[in-house]
Amino acid sequence: MERVGRRADGWLGASMPLPFFHGLWAVAVEAAERTGRDPAALRRVFRVNPEVTATGRKTRLRLLAPPASACSGSRSR
Repeated sequence: MERVGRRADGWLGASMPLPFFHGLWAVAVEAAERTGRDPAALRRVFRVNPEVTATGRKTRLRLLAPPASACSGSRSR
């Protein structure tokens, strides 16, 4: 994540607990700030694995984590 902050345009995270995801992203943001980069210019995408189940007439969609747009500091293009 240090390298993401110093050199990359962004990061594609996979399903993981959100506190872990936010902790990793904080490392990238801090690295960007230390190297004089604008952390707001970094992009992040969070891939989720939804679980769709049907019980009788009810259908339920459960995401293992919220979409990236629900995470603070995310940008959409």
